[in-house]
Amino acid sequence: MVNGKKNNYFVIGQERWDYAAIKYRRHRIAERLASLPETNQVYWIAPYQTTWKKALNFHRNIIIRKLDNGIIQLELPEYKGMIGQAGILPIRKLMQRFFAAETNNCVWYTYPAFWKIADPARDKIVYDCSDLWGSSNWSADEGASPWKKNAYLKLIRLAEQRIAQRSEHLFATSETLGAHLSALAGKPVEVIENGVGLEGYSGPGRSVEEAAAVPEPRLVFSGGIKKKIDLKLVRETAECFSSASIVMIGPISDERAKDLEELRALKNVYFLGEKPSEAIPDYLHYMDVGLMPYKDIDYNKAVSPLKLFEYLAAGLGTVGHGVPTTERHQERGIYSHAQSYEAFFEQVGAMLEQSKNPELIEQRKQLAAQNGWTEKIDRLVATVHNH
Repeated sequence: MVNGKKNNYFVIGQERWDYAAIKYRRHRIAERLASLPETNQVYWIAPYQTTWKKALNFHRNIIIRKLDNGIIQLELPEYKGMIGQAGILPIRKLMQRFFAAETNNCVWYTYPAFWKIADPARDKIVYDCSDLWGSSNWSADEGASPWKKNAYLKLIRLAEQRIAQRSEHLFATSETLGAHLSALAGKPVEVIENGVGLEGYSGPGRSVEEAAAVPEPRLVFSGGIKKKIDLKLVRETAECFSSASIVMIGPISDERAKDLEELRALKNVYFLGEKPSEAIPDYLHYMDVGLMPYKDIDYNKAVSPLKLFEYLAAGLGTVGHGVPTTERHQERGIYSHAQSYEAFFEQVGAMLEQSKNPELIEQRKQLAAQNGWTEKIDRLVATVHNH
């Protein structure tokens, strides 16, 4: 994109910019693009669910909001995947006023929606895939019947295939996703794992009374409490380590009453709620072992967990389950990926015993330092920006 023109970037997100306190990969990409001197404007494209009537009056129901960081959020009306995934409207034509002729335009997909926004003849198209979107019903309507859920997931798969085949650059966060995308597009995919924002982890951290009040030792899970998290494994860990505290940091986006009730009933489980990204290092400095208790399901087999390098950056020995993409980072006293509940408990015990080992703490931090967000995002952006 080097022809004397400024660049407009349209980053297709899954939700509104501030839908969660966590700063995801897509947010970091958008902010990095906005910082480039050659950038004219970055637009954050976010779907919002509305009525069929409003969705059909698409151009009249686009909500425009300028964010504090200078990025312009365009909230696009959506109705059960029919506008975004099925592409039943000529969205590019309806949004033409945002695609200036005097700029280069790049449509950067981080979620397979609104595939009709991009024009392969005029735009640079990028797809950065971080989830196996069409493999589960996380995104489908909870109250929908099975056939409606399957129909919705099929729309996602078709939209993803169109986007992948049109893209000039394809990125993925794991080898599993890379193989998935390559099969869809018939093109090579560059795999760049998720990383960690190293800022906040270098010092002792700010004092957090809420974390300090939890009895030691502390086993922590930090992240969204969603369906992909194995709450049964968390409960059994709490029961197995009854003299330790299980600290849950993050929003509860999945109201599984029975599982949560059983967890809340345990005296050694502490729910601290959602915290802003910049506060997470302060909380982790009080912890002893990091937990990644994922369900053993297809969706998770493609996940590159954000929390792995966050735990390691805080010097925590970490144990995972259900996320085989992390196996290549295994090292005794640093990180262990367990294949069973029993192995998970065994490794948690081993990490607890070595939690205060200064040499291991330093090695954990060094592994995290090799996976900082700055280098990873710069690599993504440079690949696209320089070609």
